[in-house]
Amino acid sequence: MSEEKKERKSMFSGRTLWWAGALLGLPGLFGATTFWAVGGFPGPVEQDAPVLEGDWGEASPPPPDGAFKVVTWNIHYGVGPEDDFEARVPKQQVEQTLEGIIEVLKAYNPDVVLLQEVDFDSARTYGIDQMRAIARGLNLRYMVPTVTWKKGYLPFPYWPISRQYGQMNSGQAILSRYPVSKTRQLRLPKPRSNPWYYNLFYLDRHITMAELKIGKAFVHAFNVHLEAFDAPNRMIHAEKLLDFYRQQAGYLDIVAGDFNSVPPNATLKHAFPDEPDQDMRQDQTITIASLMELKEIVSKQEYQADEAKYFTFPSLDPNRRLDYLWHSDRLKLVEGRIMHEAGTWSDHLPVAARFEWTMK
Repeated sequence: MSEEKKERKSMFSGRTLWWAGALLGLPGLFGATTFWAVGGFPGPVEQDAPVLEGDWGEASPPPPDGAFKVVTWNIHYGVGPEDDFEARVPKQQVEQTLEGIIEVLKAYNPDVVLLQEVDFDSARTYGIDQMRAIARGLNLRYMVPTVTWKKGYLPFPYWPISRQYGQMNSGQAILSRYPVSKTRQLRLPKPRSNPWYYNLFYLDRHITMAELKIGKAFVHAFNVHLEAFDAPNRMIHAEKLLDFYRQQAGYLDIVAGDFNSVPPNATLKHAFPDEPDQDMRQDQTITIASLMELKEIVSKQEYQADEAKYFTFPSLDPNRRLDYLWHSDRLKLVEGRIMHEAGTWSDHLPVAARFEWTMK
């Protein structure tokens, strides 16, 4: 064989091996990239939540009259009322929205705040730790974060690519003026109706319990954010909440958050002006949740008499109630209301309550 033929054969063999190696390596590269993008493996279904302590303020003494205020609010990760498909906004707007949220809460001066849709370090909100910003602004020293959506890259909205969320670290948070003695969080199942590849990027909704030590009393605060887009899965979440609450319940309990479902006696249950395809006529989420045998700050009679007064969503033109605050009998409700003064700093309106109990 001539030297030229040998060289050509050698080149051909080398190219063949290179292409074969490249093709064989593509699945591994794709798998590694996907693993990174979806954020790796999910954590345990149930575990303790972290407790963080800020370097602002001091631990507050217990209220002498056993009174304290609670607010629950889905803050829509600081982008205001915009639809999620349009919610990639300038950094200045995120900062202004957070300032507005802080001012609304500061005026009410809550002792405990339960937040949903909080970004801890996400590209879509420029890496701002919204939990710490709000806690510092309200001088609430103790924080219990729950990460529900951590992805290396989230390709949503699908188009244009320039508006995609990218790196994601988001979830829920409990902020408290009083020390946290223990915690527990429960990861909720994803919708079975979603394709498996869609669920890889879907958020892991959670319920978080924080035991707050207020003097000699212990208040169990449950932060809830149930399924939004799949009614059967939302009802499964409600059943999980019921079981989790019964396991973690104390004497002084608060269960609050975004339940993504209307009350059983709501007049409007489908064909909502902002979401015409949403149908809650067969949704039993709130009926299941009511089996916790807690009191809701808005009675059925009050809601029936003036529904619009208690609507929480969408903030631009509210037409339904999705956000709730339940409490145990041992907590005396002094005031419970929807904070309409919050306006459109989020797509939800916050729910507020003031309680009293006898200190022993």
